[in-house]
Amino acid sequence: DRFAPRYSLASALAQQQKWLPAAREYQTALALASDQMTPEQRVKTLQHLYTCTAHLVQAQVQSAMQEGKPQPSREEMMEQFQDIMGKSNFDELVALRQQQQQKQQ
Repeated sequence: DRFAPRYSLASALAQQQKWLPAAREYQTALALASDQMTPEQRVKTLQHLYTCTAHLVQAQVQSAMQEGKPQPSREEMMEQFQDIMGKSNFDELVALRQQQQQKQQ
């Protein structure tokens, strides 16, 4: 397995709005040896994984609300993000965003 084909497949699935398969492929791409991707590619892949996850969580919230269920709490939504993205990927993206914010200050 190599990074580039997995990333390309994930991107194609995301373009088709197949969010869960795309998220899984982005996770697979991220799990591959880090020497197969640049730091910029890793950040971009994490961002794309986040976008797919956001679409999935949004769809779950809308579905629950249509069924008359209460909107999930912020904590529940964060758990969903971590479950879909993988906790380590989620934590890595949060840390990268915090670093970017600190550099801008």
